Amino acid sequence: MHSNHEHQSQGLAEIAESAATGSVAALYSDIRAVLGVDLVNLVYRHLATVPGALEWAWANLGPHFKSGEIDAQAYLLRERVQQAFEAWPRAFEFVPGHSSDLAGAARLANVYNLNNSRNLMAFRHLIDEGARSPVPGTALLSSAGAATRPAIPLPAIPSWAAMSPVDSETVRRLNRLGEPDEPAIVASLYRHLAIWPALLGNVEAALVQLDSRCDIARALAFTVDTSRTIARVHPVMMPVPAPATVDAALRKRLRVFVDVTIPKMVPVGLALETALTVALPPLQ
Repeated sequence: MHSNHEHQSQGLAEIAESAATGSVAALYSDIRAVLGVDLVNLVYRHLATVPGALEWAWANLGPHFKSGEIDAQAYLLRERVQQAFEAWPRAFEFVPGHSSDLAGAARLANVYNLNNSRNLMAFRHLIDEGARSPVPGTALLSSAGAATRPAIPLPAIPSWAAMSPVDSETVRRLNRLGEPDEPAIVASLYRHLAIWPALLGNVEAALVQLDSRCDIARALAFTVDTSRTIARVHPVMMPVPAPATVDAALRKRLRVFVDVTIPKMVPVGLALETALTVALPPLQ
């Protein structure tokens, strides 16, 4: 195992950005630089706990991020999801007045939305490669979905130990919405929103309302199907073979990321960002 392995008793094993050293820290730095955001998502932090796994994934994915192909596919994914669930933001009711909290949470949601859509497309290609024809399809290669590095660094994601028991349980309740069984992975966006406990309560009220109509489960299925369609029409090559450490158990966890956790958070995050932005007071 890599050193500084942080195993969260309430979540998936990961190496936190603050705990990363050596080659893991170097890979995290490259991921942040290439994606243009001050955040390394959980799927990478989890891969870092398995020797050779993060190196394998990034060797395959990095070139397609740099070319703009993943950004273009992610932009298309976000566009289709937003159109399909354009009414969702109205479920959120944020009280104007706490503009700094609203702005911070909106910016956080924006970064997660960029990364979640890109990572969903990237890891869809990575784990589905064997099921597709190796003949390249139509490349999009557009910068339409590209991100720019935020001017202000993002706040650090709270560790489970740093969260209050109330906030921790709220995060876990939120994470269960839209899934029929106890989730295998806790979405980092919910943990990150615990920085603003009052906003976290607003988010829960809206998502409980959506979940009562099974909207989250339907949106999850729609996002999975849409990502599969985009990947099938615009395949990209993954030439670097997986090391032996990328075993069936790890592939199963990656499958949960691309078929459950990330596609659940794409529509949730997009609606949340829109609602937060609408709630912000107008610029003077």
